[in-house]
Amino acid sequence: MSVKRPKNDRIRPIELSDLAIAALRMAKVQKAKDKLRAKESYVDEGFVFADPLGRRLHPKNLTSAFMRTAKRLQLLTQRFHALRHTAASWMIASGVDVRSVPSVPGHANANITLSVYAHLVEGQQAKAFASIEQRLSGASLSAYQHEEAT
Repeated sequence: MSVKRPKNDRIRPIELSDLAIAALRMAKVQKAKDKLRAKESYVDEGFVFADPLGRRLHPKNLTSAFMRTAKRLQLLTQRFHALRHTAASWMIASGVDVRSVPSVPGHANANITLSVYAHLVEGQQAKAFASIEQRLSGASLSAYQHEEAT
């Protein structure tokens, strides 16, 4: 089993959440415990997540573990690869600026993200107009109250 390089050979730096950092720290501790237990049998291949002997995890095992977890948590997706789309969808639905989203699914730019998730962005239009209306209503009411007072 070989390690595949990214399609465009680019490294994508990402900011990690506190939850992700905590998971990486736990993995580091587990790796240290595994090294102590396995002694000379441990083969460090440089992977963050590895089996108890330091070898890379087989993708099918990861997929199986994900499917069990997804079922337990009642996630809508049963495909590990689809998580990138789930994350991007959640970000857009939460109002994250579309220019900040492309790095999550690995899109080259926001235009690609917009073409894939346009239906979610369109849903934000009503929310945008409501926020403008709220500000205008507040400003109009303030101006009206000011005129009445003078």
